[in-house]
Amino acid sequence: MATYTGDGAQSYINPRYNEDGPTVAYSLYVANNVSISTGDVYQMVKVPNGAVIVDIKFHGRSSGTAGIVFNLGINAANSNGTAGTASTFGPVTISTTDQFIQVGAGASATLTLPWTVSISDDTTPSHAVMSLTVASGTITNTGTFGLIVTYLTRGQGRFV
Repeated sequence: MATYTGDGAQSYINPRYNEDGPTVAYSLYVANNVSISTGDVYQMVKVPNGAVIVDIKFHGRSSGTAGIVFNLGINAANSNGTAGTASTFGPVTISTTDQFIQVGAGASATLTLPWTVSISDDTTPSHAVMSLTVASGTITNTGTFGLIVTYLTRGQGRFV
């Protein structure tokens, strides 16, 4: 098991914050001639404390290997006290054809959005990280996958 970081969760990236409307955070990971195997964790998107996640889309494609299953999770609790886990938002799968998946929809969803990120005020850093953990399958050639996360932050019209 190894931990990798997508471009949207690098240490020099701060969580995005938009006062006037929804914030869209995007992250991509390209595995070029790198093996992806069960247990690998890919940190993808930072979401600030108090943000309300309203939409998640996953996209990806593997070269030469079909059926790589990722669990999509977050390392922060929901404001209702539900703990975040490595599989909070359920499984997503990539194959040899382009996939574009609405997360939180369908029979395999383990959580219904919206999800309000709740982190203790004295915690540093004051953001959550959404990650993809390989649940099953292996890629030995090339794989590309990413997340598009839409959330609201304080000061915006909140419906939750």
